[in-house]
Amino acid sequence: MDSRQEAQGYLTILRENPDRWFACYNLLKYTLKQGALSLADIGTSEEEIAKLQAANRKHYAHAWLVRLRKESSRFDLRALWECIEDGGFSLEDIGTSKEEVERFRIEDCKGTARFYLKQLREHSSFFALRLVREEVKSGGFSLKDIGTSEEEIQEFCKQMAEPVRMDMRKYLNRAEFILGIVERASKKMMEPPSEDPA
Repeated sequence: MDSRQEAQGYLTILRENPDRWFACYNLLKYTLKQGALSLADIGTSEEEIAKLQAANRKHYAHAWLVRLRKESSRFDLRALWECIEDGGFSLEDIGTSKEEVERFRIEDCKGTARFYLKQLREHSSFFALRLVREEVKSGGFSLKDIGTSEEEIQEFCKQMAEPVRMDMRKYLNRAEFILGIVERASKKMMEPPSEDPA
C-alpha cells in the first residue's frame, strides 16, 4: 500500500467514525507528510477536515452530556465546554441549555461540599472547613442543602480553635516565665553595689 492509499484509508475512517479523530487525524497528517501529499491529492480539503473535527467534538460533547446527566462532575463539565469551544457549536446544538449546564455545576458544588463536610466531621480540618464554605458560596446554596447548619460549622470552629488556644497559653506562660527571669536579672544589675564593711 502506498502513502496515497494509506492516507485515503485514514480519511475514510475519519468520515465514518467521528470518535476515531485523534488517532486517525495524526496518522493522516504523518502519512501525508511522508508521501509529500496534499489534502487535495487524497480528495479532501481543509474545510472538510474542519467539519470532521467539529463532528468529533460534537460526538464527544454528547458523550460528556450523557455522563453529566447521570452524575455531575466538574471534570466532565470542563470537558463538555472544551468540546463546545473547539467545535464552535452551541449548547442547543447538542440538546442542552445554559440552565441545565448551570444545574450540573451546582450539583457538582454540592457533591464536593458534602465530601469535604464528611472530611470535616471525621478529621476537624481547617482545610476542609474552608472548602465547604467555598463550595457553598460558589454553588449559591445553603448549608442546609448539604445536611449541615451554621451552628454545626461554628462548633467545628470552636473545636479546632481550642488546641490553638492551648498552644497560645503554653507560649504565653513560657514568655511570662522568661520575662520574669529577665526582669529579676535587670533589677539585680540596677541595684547599687553593697558597701564593703571593711
